[in-house]
Amino acid sequence: MAIPSGSGTEVLKHFNKYDHNSASQVTAITGVANHIYTVVSIIAFSLHSTAPLGLEIRFDDGTNTNIQLVKTDVPANGTFVFADRFSFVGDVNLHLYSAGNGFNWHVTYIDQDWT
Repeated sequence: MAIPSGSGTEVLKHFNKYDHNSASQVTAITGVANHIYTVVSIIAFSLHSTAPLGLEIRFDDGTNTNIQLVKTDVPANGTFVFADRFSFVGDVNLHLYSAGNGFNWHVTYIDQDWT
């Protein structure tokens, strides 16, 4: 990781995934070397109308080793908001996982580029 020297950019970005309707993961942030990512919030809305739906938020450091940040159930037609800010650097990916059918995801983050 480079030490910031006064040049670079700092941009507020977002990731949206609507109707993520399979039991699989989606990558919200694909980390790049010499970047610092600060996640501001993660919002998940359950599209399932009859039963709770599981979700997970995880990191992957590129070695297929997932570090679990959150694992919870969201009520039918419920909303989950993770508003604790956290940062990570470099080649780390942020994954969102749906345990079943139907989530809308919105992630807001700051991308600092020091290349």
